[in-house]
Amino acid sequence: MSRAGASGRRFDKLDKFDKFDKFDKFDKFDNFDNFDNFDNFDNFDNFDNFDNFDNFDKLDKSDDFDKFGEFDDLDTFFKFAKCDDFDDGDISNVFISGEGTMSEGLVLINTGPGKGKTSAALGVALRALGHGQRVVFLQFIKSMETGESKFLEDYARRNPDRLFYGRFGLGFVGARPTPGDKARAAEAMAEASRRRPGAGLVVLDEINVALDKGLVSLDEVKEFLASGEEGQNVILTGRGCPPELYELAHTVTEMAEVKHAYRQGIKAKPGVDY
Repeated sequence: MSRAGASGRRFDKLDKFDKFDKFDKFDKFDNFDNFDNFDNFDNFDNFDNFDNFDNFDKLDKSDDFDKFGEFDDLDTFFKFAKCDDFDDGDISNVFISGEGTMSEGLVLINTGPGKGKTSAALGVALRALGHGQRVVFLQFIKSMETGESKFLEDYARRNPDRLFYGRFGLGFVGARPTPGDKARAAEAMAEASRRRPGAGLVVLDEINVALDKGLVSLDEVKEFLASGEEGQNVILTGRGCPPELYELAHTVTEMAEVKHAYRQGIKAKPGVDY
């Protein structure tokens, strides 16, 4: 993300903030001694940058701001994740564009032998939809109907401009993939490329397994990642992710199995496991 976000010139419309009476709690503002009277702050036009604020590190949490509803012109520019992110007045890392997508698209990998890789991707997809982004969610290898597939198919049917969902698998792939397995994986990659324009999030579920089984090539995936639009985020899921993709990712999470119900003789449960 551009460092230009650190500049106070991004705050174009603060002239409506005549008073700070709406701030219910100033207890944690330890260094405002020089601000004798907030009523004198009719606007912030003279605040060219945040270098004038010497002690932003004292702002422990944005939770201390009880009423952000009064900030009509700020919520389209940024959100406060934590005020701990304010290092020496640099707030560029919490600026977000008006549509909720960061200027640089992210590559996220969910891999490892533990449970939850697809589940985590589904959670991010839900989050992206909540921010008004369009989502493309494709599943490699999987063919079984699940709770998520039923929901996503129904939602995509009713909201084709918000979500594209497709299953492109024939089920379990053995040591020697069939021509049908490879054909379906190729179809999935082609559909992902065709559907991705304008999407805020693309999920390639079980793509790592497809790579491991030789259904798609590493070069294909690298090319797909390199050809994304600005601000488009991509999630790759599945165990056995090749280390070469780690270098291209911004976030890599390896799910580790600490304990699993299946090993206790408990069968997979609908609504939890599928």
